[in-house]
Amino acid sequence: MTAHNHKTQPRSADGQPLSPAMLEVIGQALHDTQAVNEQLLLAGLREQTSADQLRHQLAFATAITTSLGEGVYVLDMAGWCTFINPAAAHMLGWTSDELRGQHISAVFPTPAKQSTSINAIPTPLADVLHFGSVQRDEDALFVKQDGGMFPTAYCAAPIITDGSVVGAVITFRNMTEVRQLQRMREEYLALISHDLRAPLTAILGRAQLLVRWLTQHGLAREAASAKVMVESSRRMNDMIEEVLTRNRTDAAMEAQDRSGIDLVTVVRHMIEQIIAPADHARVTLDAVPTLRVVVEVAQIERVIVNVLTNALKFSPRDAPIVIHVYQQATDAIVAVTDQGVGIAPEDLPHLFEKHYRAQTAEQIAGNGLGLYGSQLIVEAHGGRLWAESTVGVGSTFTITLPLPAA
Repeated sequence: MTAHNHKTQPRSADGQPLSPAMLEVIGQALHDTQAVNEQLLLAGLREQTSADQLRHQLAFATAITTSLGEGVYVLDMAGWCTFINPAAAHMLGWTSDELRGQHISAVFPTPAKQSTSINAIPTPLADVLHFGSVQRDEDALFVKQDGGMFPTAYCAAPIITDGSVVGAVITFRNMTEVRQLQRMREEYLALISHDLRAPLTAILGRAQLLVRWLTQHGLAREAASAKVMVESSRRMNDMIEEVLTRNRTDAAMEAQDRSGIDLVTVVRHMIEQIIAPADHARVTLDAVPTLRVVVEVAQIERVIVNVLTNALKFSPRDAPIVIHVYQQATDAIVAVTDQGVGIAPEDLPHLFEKHYRAQTAEQIAGNGLGLYGSQLIVEAHGGRLWAESTVGVGSTFTITLPLPAA
């Protein structure tokens, strides 16, 4: 009886058994096909993952731009709007659908001297699109749908893909309320200044009369003291005028008011101005002969007065105060050292914050604005103001100002 083999041997189309070589070729082909299928499956999974990630990123970006209080306006290289968030549409008085596809000139006015065509791109935005620069303007105007304009502050930045600029994004905010507050501040300062000048004028006039009377009667020492009253009144009047002027000008204009002066002379003059004759003996000035700096004189005088009056205020009446004025590398240094109540370590990091009062100063009158304002002034000049102190031993306040270039 013959045994039957139940395994079916692969055969060709004509029914003949396949050779071992042919079986090997077919096996390799099946293996290669399986590998390709696996690669295609993996590629598909990767593409699905990438698509999911992209959808997630788009949803995340849309959620952010939709919830922003600032306006977001995106335009292509030709200046046409491709995206706008609800805040921008609301500020401009359009719907998002109405603005999408509009040219930037519909909301961003092009100067008449620049316009060469109806759809001209304003110069600041053209620089963003053509050169990839970032443009900012704190005092711009945007156009609403009804043709009215409103003040804005904006930043325009390029959108870069594969090293090329493909568009720009503009973020902006409505500055109408800010401008109204600025006008209210100007009016308030003008009124306050007017009210301060009236009694100050009376004080100055009487002080000048007193100086003349004392001089005529040969009382030179008393006349010198009265002259301090005259100079202080004039300095206060200059400070009031400076507040008004500073309120009307920007930072660039303020920088133009700086002039070269001898810092040692300024410090010595402030000592004479604010130190009472009875306290002169306790104040020592240790200074180089001269030290030239370029500053806004009235502002630096305020800083020196604040630091010096604090030293007087927070130290005993008989405790000495030493003022050092010297040069260190490329800086001019003014250091005021007292032997007063000192400042606790936990107070030092907050000492220059607005309205902050140290624990050791609680029993002494003050509003916590002098050091805050002084630091702003010094930093605006490119310098530093800091304090070193030990409770019960005293404090040193150091002011640095950059020396002018040789």
